[in-house]
Amino acid sequence: MTSSFPISAALLAALLMTATTPAQLCGDCNSTGSVDIVDALAGAQHSVGASTLTGQGLANCDVNSSSSVDIVDSLFIAQFSTGLPVSLNCGGSPPVMGSCAMPVALTSGVPVGGSTVGGGDDSYPSCSIFSTAEDTTYTISFGGTRDLTVLVTGPSFGATVYVQTACSVEATELGCDDSANPNLFLPGLSGGTYYIFVDGIGSTEGTYTIVATTS
Repeated sequence: MTSSFPISAALLAALLMTATTPAQLCGDCNSTGSVDIVDALAGAQHSVGASTLTGQGLANCDVNSSSSVDIVDSLFIAQFSTGLPVSLNCGGSPPVMGSCAMPVALTSGVPVGGSTVGGGDDSYPSCSIFSTAEDTTYTISFGGTRDLTVLVTGPSFGATVYVQTACSVEATELGCDDSANPNLFLPGLSGGTYYIFVDGIGSTEGTYTIVATTS
């Protein structure tokens, strides 16, 4: 004997929706259940208007919680998909400018004014190992082999400057200086991206001007 019970149209629709609604997976722009380079491409196409993401896919693609999907999200997803140590952050607080999650890019020879206040504490300097101050993170990129000079002038606090090859890995530090106007010279660096930190001695924080020069 076969028994059956009626299913209302509303219940059936809800069941079908549950079965087909894409899951929340940060970075999964195309809602396939995985994060790969195709998701980075989907984010890039959305950012230039070549296609449009909607619904959960759009939410999954905003990996820096900026309330929009742009080329930065696509870059983060591409880095994540290739195994680089990138944190994807959907639905959280947006990263702080000048943190490891969103470093400030420097152009060789161009001075930039900055402040460590509110920058977070992403790393600590070997020349001030007891530092508890907030820091600001910069990057500089170049090809070939170059000498790198980093100068911090007019700091309103006890400043340090140091350079690492990986943003949050203190063991990759290449040099550190905590003089009155920190000045760091690193000769013969291979082409690539380097992370430059302006930090404070102890808990000191404040303003300064930084210039990084490659030659």
